[in-house]
Amino acid sequence: MEDLRGKNFVLTEKGLALGLSEATPDGIRLVTDPIIKETSDKNKKKKAAQIKSSKEEQKDDEIENDDSENIDETVEGWRKELKVQLRQMDPAKFERFSRRLIKEMGAQIDDEIGVQLSQDHGLDGYAYFVSDELRTTRVAIQSKRYNNLVGDKYVRDFRGSIQNGTDYGILITTDYFSDAAVKEAKDPSKSTPITLLDLDDVIDLVEKYQLFIKKVETYELGDFYFD
Repeated sequence: MEDLRGKNFVLTEKGLALGLSEATPDGIRLVTDPIIKETSDKNKKKKAAQIKSSKEEQKDDEIENDDSENIDETVEGWRKELKVQLRQMDPAKFERFSRRLIKEMGAQIDDEIGVQLSQDHGLDGYAYFVSDELRTTRVAIQSKRYNNLVGDKYVRDFRGSIQNGTDYGILITTDYFSDAAVKEAKDPSKSTPITLLDLDDVIDLVEKYQLFIKKVETYELGDFYFD
């Protein structure tokens, strides 16, 4: 049947027993309105429960994301601190740090050649890598505790100070290299290639070889506990 509001309803056995042929529209509404209202209220409660559940799930996801961000900040915190300390390090100390880093990578550091020439020729030492086939590779080291972009001039000067018979050079800095410096280091027309290690490279190597750092496992409470 269709009521006066244009909505269709299917009558139950109770409805069929009312004798609708003799009933008036007002009488029908008197019987059906409470049922319609009850059904509508149930639907509203069901919808409200679904919305509440969806909001709670979203809040839980936000809490998990906040915790992840806090963990990421904790993990990366030491890297940021190390950047600051390296940039502030005394140049002579950074030279010692650079030689030690190369040593941790498996090289034998020459205690005399290069170190004595440091102030005059821009070299901070020589190192020797010995392969499993007992082939020795000679490497020149220069460190530049510098808080500005390192240009190609420094690469050329470093290459010019390297002694003959050196396989390649390693230029280490506490900043970053310009595009021209990178191009100069890789120039195939030059006799000695130069490996460039910028600040991010240095920190990656410190982590890889655990140089003067100590891994500490701990926990930090998430924001959830402080609401």
